[in-house]
Amino acid sequence: MKVWSALSRIPFRRLISIAALAVLAVGTSACSDESGSDDSGEGNTGGGGSTGVVKFAEIEVVPDKVSVSQAISPGSESVHIVQVRNTGEIDLKIQKVLFDYTPVSADEAENKAAFRLAAVRGCTSAGCVDSWDPTTTDLTALGSSSPLVIGVDGIPYSYLEMEVRFLRPETTAQRNAKLTLESNANGQPSKVITFSTLTGNASIVVLPPDVDFDQVKSGEEPIKSVTITNVGSDKLEVSKMVFNGSNYFTLLIGDKSYAPGDTIEFDPPIGIEQGAQWPFNVQFKPTDADPATATINIFSNDVNAPVDGSKVTLKGNTKGPCIAVNPKTLNFGGKVIGQLSTLPVEIVSCGTAPLEITNIVLEEGSSPDFVLDFTSIPGFEDNSAPSAEKPLIMAKDTKVELTVRFVPDGENPKDELGAPIPDVGTILLTNNTFEEVVPVKVQGIGVDVNCPQAVIVVQEGDQVIPQTVLHLFGDQSSSPAGDIVSWLWSVDQPAGSQSLFLPSNTFPTVTFEANVAGSYLFSLDVTDSNGTTSCFPGTAAVVVIPDEAIHVELVWNTPNDPNQTDEGPEAGADMDLHFLHPFAAGPDLDGDQLPDGWFDNPFDCFWFNPNPQWGAFDPAIDDDPSLDRDDTDGAGPENLNLNIPEANKVYRVGVHYWHDHGFGPSFATVFVYIYGEQVYEVTDVKLVNHDMWEVATISWPDGKVEQIKGTNSSYKITPKYENPFFFQP
Repeated sequence: MKVWSALSRIPFRRLISIAALAVLAVGTSACSDESGSDDSGEGNTGGGGSTGVVKFAEIEVVPDKVSVSQAISPGSESVHIVQVRNTGEIDLKIQKVLFDYTPVSADEAENKAAFRLAAVRGCTSAGCVDSWDPTTTDLTALGSSSPLVIGVDGIPYSYLEMEVRFLRPETTAQRNAKLTLESNANGQPSKVITFSTLTGNASIVVLPPDVDFDQVKSGEEPIKSVTITNVGSDKLEVSKMVFNGSNYFTLLIGDKSYAPGDTIEFDPPIGIEQGAQWPFNVQFKPTDADPATATINIFSNDVNAPVDGSKVTLKGNTKGPCIAVNPKTLNFGGKVIGQLSTLPVEIVSCGTAPLEITNIVLEEGSSPDFVLDFTSIPGFEDNSAPSAEKPLIMAKDTKVELTVRFVPDGENPKDELGAPIPDVGTILLTNNTFEEVVPVKVQGIGVDVNCPQAVIVVQEGDQVIPQTVLHLFGDQSSSPAGDIVSWLWSVDQPAGSQSLFLPSNTFPTVTFEANVAGSYLFSLDVTDSNGTTSCFPGTAAVVVIPDEAIHVELVWNTPNDPNQTDEGPEAGADMDLHFLHPFAAGPDLDGDQLPDGWFDNPFDCFWFNPNPQWGAFDPAIDDDPSLDRDDTDGAGPENLNLNIPEANKVYRVGVHYWHDHGFGPSFATVFVYIYGEQVYEVTDVKLVNHDMWEVATISWPDGKVEQIKGTNSSYKITPKYENPFFFQP
């Protein structure tokens, strides 16, 4: 048991009061047309007369306030673009476009008004494709019969552009104009955009405010541009950008690249003159099909900008087709030679757009004992395979079954251990998703007599994060000649992992805590009521990959502990993982004339302070470290995670041998992962009771890990490290 005694120090605590307001919204809709909305602006509940989730059109206008400089020559024009987008779930219908400006001086004769609406454009992701001239088209009477539609699917338009021009009069009197858009937008049936002349202010406009990469496939790395424009009359100065979100995104500024978690300080600030622009790029490089988002907050000297900066939202793979196959490995087990066996492969369309499969084939080199049967798939009853000319198109949330036939033509050869070498093959499904070719492994064995087949189902899938409790099901195992009466589980797990099957390895369904990053291979042997054991074990592989920016893992081996997997007070050696913020302070016990920092509260994350508050006070921002596991009775692991590290900081990693509980020396191993990739490993460092080992530093944002060295370039270990602010057993 760990005990802390406050001798001359009280633990620092931060208390944050958060007030929560619950708002209950009840929406009803008697009926709706096919577009999902009626002309009154009411939302769609998804069916005439039915109840359910109410959907609305939502209008977003950037900018909705335009400051116009008069610092141009009389008779000159400046152009101001307003973008209108639909952020709702049904089509946005613009039914009236009204522009209101009253001249304020005599020199604004007919056709020379200072403000005028010059054009309205309908735009798609490919650019603006239609344009209307307000002088020849009555945009004030579009009505319900011919509205301008911004569709949720981008059809006919994904956004509109409103071009307003300012013609500089002779005088510089204050001038104001108003653009009103009447639509079916929820809560804003009349959206007003104001235009005002000003002097003496910088004004920032960032376009586009939302950068959507749509669907990006494996291997693709598209780049999109964002532009900052100064629409004010003074010089705009951009001083900082804060980049957060998925590490699939990269911010590109000049010849430098930045990762999420970075804060980019511009010293001196980037200067943008009145009317000028400054571009930068963002890149999306996904490694899987998971939806990804990020934000860039841009800080400037625009006094009217939001306190948290002008925001750009990045999105990728948040919509589009998706394919799921089940199982990913089709195992026929042992089947009698010459007899036909069949198993299904379920194909699911799991995305927001139709799944299109243009080929399903057995990979070259697959065993000829396997044959694909397409007759159970609608539209392919003639047993023809999907092709580019005749694809299998599946609406979202639908599924089909592909039948695989197996007729073993002889007894399989055996390896040097006497185990049969199975027939193998791979089914390749060519499709329009992130992974353009999805493989399904197939295997089977020819036997003289039928034997039980062991089947493993992993509820959590084949890739998880550390600390995941896996649920392993063996109850789908079967025998052709009796019931399955016994199960025997085994696992090949990463070094340092000491997890056990619970309640034991002889139950049909077990749990297993995957604490250590790496690959786990689970095996299951079953026996039926006739005493016949499966010809070969069922297997399932699971990969444990950290999903945090920084993940540190500690495991240890204590040779004198006869059972390092047992649990309970003093049942094993107790080591502790420590993670220091640069602000950590404390006594100098290692004699280097600097504060050590270990056991500092709040700037040492360890067992007594597992969830410190280091970053923003906003609980929605995941920028604080956490110690997810404190192992007090042997072997570990202990895991430290930090999702959004602070820029320009150097963290320290340490290991303290809290108590050996009479088991003597232990050998510690530390792994460091950056964005799921192992970048540092140091193994089997001998520690004795109360040793303090300073392991390494981690600098950010470069993610560089460097060993902390003691004298003679050895490990830096301070013996008998007993912090005076803690009770040391």
